Amino acid sequence: MKLKFSIPGLIAALALVLNGCQKAPAQVLAGSYTFKTSGYVSAQNDSDSSIKNFNVPTDSGQMDIAVVDAQAGQLLVTMNISGGELLVFDGSIEGDEIKLSSITRIVKAESLFSDVSGEFQIEGSGKRYDNIILFDIIYSGRLTSGVDSYTIIGSDVHCRAKRNE
Repeated sequence: MKLKFSIPGLIAALALVLNGCQKAPAQVLAGSYTFKTSGYVSAQNDSDSSIKNFNVPTDSGQMDIAVVDAQAGQLLVTMNISGGELLVFDGSIEGDEIKLSSITRIVKAESLFSDVSGEFQIEGSGKRYDNIILFDIIYSGRLTSGVDSYTIIGSDVHCRAKRNE
C-alpha cells in the first residue's frame, strides 16, 4: 500500500502542531525581574496656578509576574521595593501591551526648593522587548508642601524591568 502526502497538507498539519506548542502571552511574561523606577510629576499650585516639577522617588527591587488566568491574559504583578514597601497590581494583556491597574500609594516627592508628599493613584502600561519590559507609569492625585497644595497635571515616570536569568 502506497501512501500519498500532499505538500499543502503537510504544511497545514505542521502549522497546527507548532501553534499548539506556543505559550500564551501571559505565560511568556511570567517570572522574576529586577526593576528600577524613576521620573517626575508636573503639578499646578492650587492658589497661584504656577507649575512645578517634582521628582518621584527612585525605586528599585524585585518584580514578580504571575499568571492568574492565561486564557484571559490576567496577571498579578508585585514590586518588592528594596528597603521599602510592596506594591501589588492586577495586570492584563491587551494586544501587545501589559496594563497595570490603578493602586493608591503615599509618596514623598522632591523639587529643587521643597519636599512634598501626597496620596497618588498609580497605573501604567508596558511593552516587552526581548528580556526587558518598559513601563510608562502614570501618577495622578494631589501634593502638599507646608501651606501649598498642588494638583498633578502630568507625569513622566518610567520603570525598566529586566528578567532574572
